Amino acid sequence: MAIYILTDSTADFTPEEAERRGIWVVSLKVQFGEETMACLFNFSGRTQTVRLNGVEGEFTDLISGETACCPSGTLEPYQYRLCLGGTSGR
Repeated sequence: MAIYILTDSTADFTPEEAERRGIWVVSLKVQFGEETMACLFNFSGRTQTVRLNGVEGEFTDLISGETACCPSGTLEPYQYRLCLGGTSGR
């Protein structure tokens, strides 16, 4: 039995494009007042480049504590990134 994870709408892929490309990335943005939490998940066995549109600024990776531009980058297979900070282009 195979299980497939589809991207959500914040990943900036149409469902057809995600299926065609075999992209198994989920990203989401949660707003806490002036702060933004950016969550990126790679559920595939391949390295994926991800971008969360409408989010910019400096973020702190909640796992490593490092400062980074979290809403974009490369995720290794089954890697995830949870970051807090930045601003949202609402």
